Amino acid sequence: MIMNLRVTPSPEAERMQSNPQQAGNGGWLHLFQAIRPVTRAGTVRDAFAGIQLAAMNIPQALGYTRIAGMPVVAGFYTLLLPLLAFGVFGSSRYLVVAADSATASILAGKLATKAPIASARYVAQASPVALLTAGFLLLARVLKLGFLADFLSQTVLTGFLTGVGFQVGIAVLSEMVGLEVHSNRTVEQLLEVFRSLPRIHLPTVAISAVVVTGVFAFSRFAPKVPGSLLAVAGAIAASATWDFAGHGIAIIGPVVGAFLI
Repeated sequence: MIMNLRVTPSPEAERMQSNPQQAGNGGWLHLFQAIRPVTRAGTVRDAFAGIQLAAMNIPQALGYTRIAGMPVVAGFYTLLLPLLAFGVFGSSRYLVVAADSATASILAGKLATKAPIASARYVAQASPVALLTAGFLLLARVLKLGFLADFLSQTVLTGFLTGVGFQVGIAVLSEMVGLEVHSNRTVEQLLEVFRSLPRIHLPTVAISAVVVTGVFAFSRFAPKVPGSLLAVAGAIAASATWDFAGHGIAIIGPVVGAFLI
Protein backbone atom coordinates (compact mmCIF):
# COMPACT_ATOMS: atom_id res chain seq x y z
CA MET A 1 0.00 0.00 0.00
CA ILE A 2 2.64 2.41 -1.11
CA MET A 3 2.38 5.44 -3.35
CA ASN A 4 5.44 7.18 -4.73
CA LEU A 5 5.81 10.87 -3.92
CA ARG A 6 8.93 12.70 -5.08
CA VAL A 7 10.16 15.31 -2.64
CA THR A 8 13.21 17.53 -2.35
CA PRO A 9 15.45 16.25 0.44
CA SER A 10 17.02 18.58 2.94
CA PRO A 11 20.83 18.82 3.23
CA GLU A 12 20.63 16.70 6.40
CA ALA A 13 18.66 14.02 4.54
CA GLU A 14 21.15 14.00 1.67
CA ARG A 15 24.02 13.49 4.08
CA MET A 16 22.11 10.68 5.78
CA GLN A 17 21.35 8.96 2.46
CA SER A 18 24.97 9.17 1.37
CA ASN A 19 26.24 7.94 4.73
CA PRO A 20 23.53 6.14 6.75
CA GLN A 21 25.94 5.50 9.63
CA GLN A 22 25.87 9.22 10.45
CA ALA A 23 22.24 8.80 11.47
CA GLY A 24 23.14 6.33 14.15
CA ASN A 25 23.01 2.59 14.40
CA GLY A 26 19.38 2.28 15.41
CA GLY A 27 19.71 -1.48 15.85
CA TRP A 28 19.83 -4.28 13.33
CA LEU A 29 16.87 -2.81 11.45
CA HIS A 30 18.14 0.80 11.60
CA LEU A 31 14.91 1.86 13.28
CA PHE A 32 13.50 5.32 12.52
CA GLN A 33 15.88 5.63 9.56
CA ALA A 34 13.12 7.12 7.41
CA ILE A 35 12.60 10.11 9.73
CA ARG A 36 16.17 10.86 10.81
CA PRO A 37 17.92 13.17 11.32
CA VAL A 38 15.42 15.12 13.43
CA THR A 39 16.09 18.86 13.57
CA ARG A 40 14.01 21.79 14.75
CA ALA A 41 13.73 23.26 11.25
CA GLY A 42 13.03 19.85 9.78
CA THR A 43 10.30 19.16 12.33
CA VAL A 44 8.37 22.30 11.37
CA ARG A 45 8.74 21.52 7.68
CA ASP A 46 7.68 17.89 8.18
CA ALA A 47 4.65 18.94 10.25
CA PHE A 48 3.50 21.23 7.43
CA ALA A 49 4.05 18.42 4.92
CA GLY A 50 2.02 16.10 7.15
CA ILE A 51 -0.92 18.52 7.10
CA GLN A 52 -0.76 18.67 3.31
CA LEU A 53 -0.58 14.88 3.09
CA ALA A 54 -3.56 14.46 5.42
CA ALA A 55 -5.59 16.91 3.32
CA MET A 56 -4.89 14.78 0.27
CA ASN A 57 -5.18 11.32 1.83
CA ILE A 58 -8.28 11.64 4.03
CA PRO A 59 -10.79 11.93 1.15
CA GLN A 60 -8.82 9.39 -0.90
CA ALA A 61 -8.88 6.85 1.93
CA LEU A 62 -12.65 7.15 2.20
CA GLY A 63 -12.97 6.25 -1.47
CA TYR A 64 -10.45 3.43 -1.28
CA THR A 65 -12.31 1.96 1.70
CA ARG A 66 -15.51 1.73 -0.33
CA ILE A 67 -13.60 0.11 -3.20
CA ALA A 68 -12.14 -2.46 -0.79
CA GLY A 69 -15.60 -3.22 0.60
CA MET A 70 -14.56 -2.43 4.16
CA PRO A 71 -16.22 -0.31 6.87
CA VAL A 72 -15.43 3.36 6.44
CA VAL A 73 -13.52 3.52 9.72
CA ALA A 74 -10.96 1.11 8.21
CA GLY A 75 -9.89 3.91 5.87
CA PHE A 76 -8.89 6.07 8.82
CA TYR A 77 -6.91 3.18 10.31
CA THR A 78 -4.94 2.89 7.06
CA LEU A 79 -4.03 6.57 7.39
CA LEU A 80 -2.56 6.13 10.86
CA LEU A 81 -1.19 2.64 11.49
CA PRO A 82 0.86 2.16 8.27
CA LEU A 83 2.44 5.60 8.68
CA LEU A 84 3.50 4.81 12.24
CA ALA A 85 4.90 1.42 11.22
CA PHE A 86 6.79 2.87 8.27
CA GLY A 87 8.22 5.64 10.44
CA VAL A 88 9.70 2.97 12.72
CA PHE A 89 10.76 0.29 10.24
CA GLY A 90 10.97 2.10 6.89
CA SER A 91 14.21 3.20 5.27
CA SER A 92 13.10 5.66 2.58
CA ARG A 93 12.30 9.35 2.95
CA TYR A 94 10.75 9.47 -0.52
CA LEU A 95 7.62 7.36 -0.04
CA VAL A 96 4.13 7.99 1.25
CA VAL A 97 2.54 4.95 2.86
CA ALA A 98 -1.23 4.49 2.84
CA ALA A 99 -4.00 2.60 1.10
CA ASP A 100 -4.37 3.01 -2.64
CA SER A 101 -6.82 2.05 -5.36
CA ALA A 102 -4.71 -0.85 -6.68
CA THR A 103 -4.48 -2.74 -3.39
CA ALA A 104 -8.12 -1.94 -2.54
CA SER A 105 -9.42 -3.34 -5.83
CA ILE A 106 -7.17 -6.42 -5.65
CA LEU A 107 -8.35 -7.15 -2.11
CA ALA A 108 -12.02 -6.76 -3.03
CA GLY A 109 -11.64 -8.74 -6.24
CA LYS A 110 -10.42 -11.81 -4.38
CA LEU A 111 -12.35 -11.65 -1.11
CA ALA A 112 -15.63 -10.94 -2.91
CA THR A 113 -15.49 -14.52 -4.24
CA LYS A 114 -15.42 -15.86 -0.68
CA ALA A 115 -17.87 -13.64 1.21
CA PRO A 116 -20.41 -10.87 0.54
CA ILE A 117 -18.73 -7.46 0.42
CA ALA A 118 -18.85 -5.52 3.72
CA SER A 119 -20.24 -8.54 5.59
CA ALA A 120 -18.82 -9.64 8.94
CA ARG A 121 -17.18 -12.66 7.30
CA TYR A 122 -15.63 -10.42 4.64
CA VAL A 123 -14.09 -8.13 7.27
CA ALA A 124 -12.89 -11.12 9.29
CA GLN A 125 -11.03 -12.43 6.23
CA ALA A 126 -9.61 -9.05 5.26
CA SER A 127 -7.91 -8.47 8.61
CA PRO A 128 -5.53 -11.49 8.47
CA VAL A 129 -4.76 -10.66 4.82
CA ALA A 130 -3.64 -7.19 5.88
CA LEU A 131 -1.56 -8.57 8.75
CA LEU A 132 0.02 -11.19 6.51
CA THR A 133 0.92 -8.49 3.98
CA ALA A 134 2.49 -6.41 6.75
CA GLY A 135 4.52 -9.46 7.82
CA PHE A 136 5.86 -9.97 4.30
CA LEU A 137 6.75 -6.28 4.04
CA LEU A 138 8.64 -6.45 7.33
CA LEU A 139 10.46 -9.58 6.13
CA ALA A 140 11.41 -7.79 2.92
CA ARG A 141 12.77 -4.93 5.04
CA VAL A 142 14.87 -7.30 7.12
CA LEU A 143 16.24 -9.01 4.00
CA LYS A 144 16.75 -5.65 2.24
CA LEU A 145 14.73 -6.67 -0.83
CA GLY A 146 13.88 -3.15 -1.95
CA PHE A 147 16.22 -3.52 -4.93
CA LEU A 148 13.66 -5.88 -6.53
CA ALA A 149 11.59 -2.82 -7.47
CA ASP A 150 14.34 -1.89 -9.95
CA PHE A 151 13.38 -4.92 -12.04
CA LEU A 152 9.76 -3.82 -12.50
CA SER A 153 9.12 -2.67 -16.05
CA GLN A 154 7.78 0.87 -16.34
CA THR A 155 5.61 -0.25 -19.24
CA VAL A 156 4.08 -3.06 -17.19
CA LEU A 157 3.45 -0.75 -14.24
CA THR A 158 1.82 1.84 -16.49
CA GLY A 159 -0.45 -0.78 -18.02
CA PHE A 160 -1.32 -2.21 -14.62
CA LEU A 161 -2.19 1.16 -13.11
CA THR A 162 -4.22 2.10 -16.18
CA GLY A 163 -6.22 -1.11 -15.89
CA VAL A 164 -6.77 -0.54 -12.19
CA GLY A 165 -7.95 2.98 -12.95
CA PHE A 166 -10.62 1.67 -15.33
CA GLN A 167 -11.62 -1.01 -12.84
CA VAL A 168 -11.97 1.46 -9.97
CA GLY A 169 -13.83 3.98 -12.14
CA ILE A 170 -16.36 1.38 -13.22
CA ALA A 171 -16.73 0.12 -9.65
CA VAL A 172 -17.76 3.54 -8.34
CA LEU A 173 -19.75 4.58 -11.42
CA SER A 174 -22.93 2.96 -10.12
CA GLU A 175 -22.76 4.92 -6.86
CA MET A 176 -22.15 8.16 -8.76
CA VAL A 177 -25.41 7.74 -10.68
CA GLY A 178 -27.44 6.28 -7.81
CA LEU A 179 -27.73 2.71 -9.09
CA GLU A 180 -27.22 -0.59 -7.32
CA VAL A 181 -25.20 -3.31 -9.04
CA HIS A 182 -24.81 -6.87 -7.79
CA SER A 183 -21.92 -8.20 -9.86
CA ASN A 184 -18.31 -8.28 -8.65
CA ARG A 185 -16.87 -8.45 -12.19
CA THR A 186 -15.89 -5.22 -13.92
CA VAL A 187 -17.46 -5.90 -17.33
CA GLU A 188 -20.69 -7.16 -15.78
CA GLN A 189 -20.83 -4.10 -13.51
CA LEU A 190 -20.56 -1.82 -16.53
CA LEU A 191 -23.28 -3.74 -18.36
CA GLU A 192 -25.58 -3.51 -15.35
CA VAL A 193 -25.10 0.25 -15.23
CA PHE A 194 -25.94 0.62 -18.94
CA ARG A 195 -29.03 -1.58 -18.59
CA SER A 196 -30.24 0.50 -15.63
CA LEU A 197 -29.62 3.96 -17.12
CA PRO A 198 -33.37 4.78 -17.26
CA ARG A 199 -33.44 4.42 -13.46
CA ILE A 200 -30.52 6.73 -12.62
CA HIS A 201 -31.08 9.06 -9.68
CA LEU A 202 -30.76 12.60 -11.02
CA PRO A 203 -30.00 14.35 -7.67
CA THR A 204 -27.13 11.88 -7.10
CA VAL A 205 -25.82 12.51 -10.62
CA ALA A 206 -25.96 16.27 -10.02
CA ILE A 207 -23.99 16.03 -6.77
CA SER A 208 -21.41 13.73 -8.38
CA ALA A 209 -20.99 16.17 -11.26
CA VAL A 210 -20.52 19.13 -8.91
CA VAL A 211 -17.96 17.29 -6.77
CA VAL A 212 -15.95 15.99 -9.75
CA THR A 213 -16.00 19.39 -11.43
CA GLY A 214 -14.85 21.07 -8.23
CA VAL A 215 -11.96 18.64 -7.73
CA PHE A 216 -10.74 19.12 -11.31
CA ALA A 217 -11.17 22.89 -11.06
CA PHE A 218 -9.02 23.08 -7.93
CA SER A 219 -6.44 20.80 -9.55
CA ARG A 220 -6.30 23.03 -12.63
CA PHE A 221 -6.52 26.54 -11.19
CA ALA A 222 -5.42 26.15 -7.53
CA PRO A 223 -3.26 23.01 -7.30
CA LYS A 224 -1.98 23.91 -3.84
CA VAL A 225 -5.50 23.93 -2.39
CA PRO A 226 -6.72 20.52 -1.06
CA GLY A 227 -9.62 20.32 -3.47
CA SER A 228 -10.55 16.73 -2.60
CA LEU A 229 -10.76 17.52 1.11
CA LEU A 230 -12.84 20.63 0.43
CA ALA A 231 -15.15 18.59 -1.79
CA VAL A 232 -15.69 16.02 0.97
CA ALA A 233 -16.22 18.69 3.64
CA GLY A 234 -18.54 20.64 1.35
CA ALA A 235 -20.60 17.55 0.55
CA ILE A 236 -20.93 16.74 4.27
CA ALA A 237 -22.05 20.30 5.04
CA ALA A 238 -24.52 20.26 2.14
CA SER A 239 -25.92 16.92 3.27
CA ALA A 240 -26.47 18.22 6.79
CA THR A 241 -28.12 21.39 5.46
CA TRP A 242 -30.39 19.93 2.79
CA ASP A 243 -30.91 16.40 4.15
CA PHE A 244 -29.51 14.34 1.28
CA ALA A 245 -30.69 11.08 2.85
CA GLY A 246 -34.25 12.37 2.97
CA HIS A 247 -34.12 12.98 -0.78
CA GLY A 248 -33.04 9.43 -1.57
CA ILE A 249 -29.33 10.21 -1.94
CA ALA A 250 -27.13 7.48 -0.45
CA ILE A 251 -24.80 8.69 2.29
CA ILE A 252 -22.17 6.95 4.40
CA GLY A 253 -23.83 7.88 7.66
CA PRO A 254 -22.16 7.83 11.09
CA VAL A 255 -18.64 6.40 11.15
CA VAL A 256 -18.46 4.07 14.15
CA GLY A 257 -15.02 3.25 15.56
CA ALA A 258 -14.29 -0.42 16.04
CA PHE A 259 -11.52 -2.99 16.16
CA LEU A 260 -11.42 -4.91 12.90
CA ILE A 261 -9.53 -7.93 14.20
